[in-house]
Amino acid sequence: MIIDLSLPFKQGMRGVDFETATTIQDQGWNSRTLHLYSHATTHLDAPRHFINQGKTVDQLNPQYRVLDLN
Repeated sequence: MIIDLSLPFKQGMRGVDFETATTIQDQGWNSRTLHLYSHATTHLDAPRHFINQGKTVDQLNPQYRVLDLN
């Protein structure tokens, strides 16, 4: 069983901000820039977060990225 703990990004969440990049009136299309603080919403801290030469997320063994809570 997989329990999804992820959260959608929403304006007003701590560390989340949306900025209008273009509008239909100015460029012919709407687009926004998303600014995220690295600890906004659900995330995984790699050892590199705390240790200068620690492993990054892509260097971790995948079996340690998912915790079986059965």
